[in-house]
Amino acid sequence: MPLLAPDADTEPRPSGPAPVLQACAAGFAYGVDPAVLHAVTAGLQERRVTALVGPNGAGKSTLLKLFLGQLAPRSGTVRVEGLDPATLKPAALARRVSYLPQDVDGAGAFTVREAVAMGRFAWGDRAHVDEALAAFELSSVGQRQVAHLSGGQQQRVRLARVWAQSRGPGQVAVLADEPGAGLDLRHAHALMEALRSMAAEGLAVLVVLHDLDLAARYADDAWLLVDGRLSAAGAVDQVLTPAALGEAYGLPLDAVATPGGRVFFPAVRGV
Repeated sequence: MPLLAPDADTEPRPSGPAPVLQACAAGFAYGVDPAVLHAVTAGLQERRVTALVGPNGAGKSTLLKLFLGQLAPRSGTVRVEGLDPATLKPAALARRVSYLPQDVDGAGAFTVREAVAMGRFAWGDRAHVDEALAAFELSSVGQRQVAHLSGGQQQRVRLARVWAQSRGPGQVAVLADEPGAGLDLRHAHALMEALRSMAAEGLAVLVVLHDLDLAARYADDAWLLVDGRLSAAGAVDQVLTPAALGEAYGLPLDAVATPGGRVFFPAVRGV
């Protein structure tokens, strides 16, 4: 039986050039508080991984919520395939964009298999669930409640759900908010490899990262957000420089080139 019979996807899918997700002079403020985003203009390209980096409170999660239609910009526009995401029905948006949140999402009472199957709600089936469990090393715990898993395992459940969701025609992007939180070293790298694989299949991937080394190793492009403003955007090696990052984080940084990518570390001892 289908998990959910989604509404007919009658919204038009306008043809046009990349980017598939785009913000044009997008600004946002919560209530009467000062603005947290200021005239952000950037676009996501298909088949590329874009790392969204910046200090705490820079507005990274807020920008993702604009793309997801959870918030509407106070100024400027945000578009998914030329459409305003805030006007799309949830199932219609889910058939275009997959989302991996950074926090607990209410799936704790469900089994791992059930939680991963939730990724198929927009498609109305249970396809690809077994593949997702196997891909993220969850087959052996498929019948356990998510709440009984470690924090890192729970994050892998969420990633498996997003992977299952992305297996559908019309998917254009994956948005991930600090997906490596709570993961050990091996699984953090496996997660980034999974995101790269999704990009290779044709999706645009936007991932919020605090680990600059992971960003430098796995991303094609980078957006550097500072105090709600897009300080730099472009190829990852041009954006993630010690000078730009040092200014953004208020900490002098050095970088060392390694076979796997650059590694960043504080230039001042004792920090």
